[in-house]
Amino acid sequence: MTKRIYTIVAVLLFAVVVEQESKALACTYFGPGGSIVSPFSGTALRWFYTSVPYWTTSTGSDGVAWEFATYYWDQQTPTTGFDFYIPSSQGSAFIFLHSTNQPMASWDGLAVDTDTMSYMGTNFFLQVDAFLNDAFTSGYSDSARLGVASHEVGHTIGLHHDNSVCQVMIGDTPSRNSCSSFTPNSTDANCAAVIY
Repeated sequence: MTKRIYTIVAVLLFAVVVEQESKALACTYFGPGGSIVSPFSGTALRWFYTSVPYWTTSTGSDGVAWEFATYYWDQQTPTTGFDFYIPSSQGSAFIFLHSTNQPMASWDGLAVDTDTMSYMGTNFFLQVDAFLNDAFTSGYSDSARLGVASHEVGHTIGLHHDNSVCQVMIGDTPSRNSCSSFTPNSTDANCAAVIY
């Protein structure tokens, strides 16, 4: 009887690992120093908590894009187990969403892990800053701007680029635009669920 129970438990555990590995096949994650890592390496950066406060310093079209980007990621919470909220003050936020104007830059959006820590072999974000570059995004449609903001918000939770399928974490804006991927879809959500 005991051997049968152990066999059943082993089969169930194997099924969970296989399911998580299959979810992660098309997913890449940030590791220390911006490296790309496997979610099973134990080095993928993630938040310690699954509910993280954010603050946007942007106004106008960029502010709207950031608000909708976090809203659409929150719509994936049943899958990801992760959600964003606005704290009562900027000093209580861990994710900061900004606008900048860098005409000499080659990027329309950027996320930077401003502060991280490692605890018992797991790497955690302490602060992430993300930027929309108005030098590019001011000429974008609202949908394209939302796609960049949603993509950068994906970076703030630890997701790296994935060009294997049409999703918001595609690494370049023209490819996201051509497949109309402006908000996170089930592939993005399943990738996030692997680390949360």
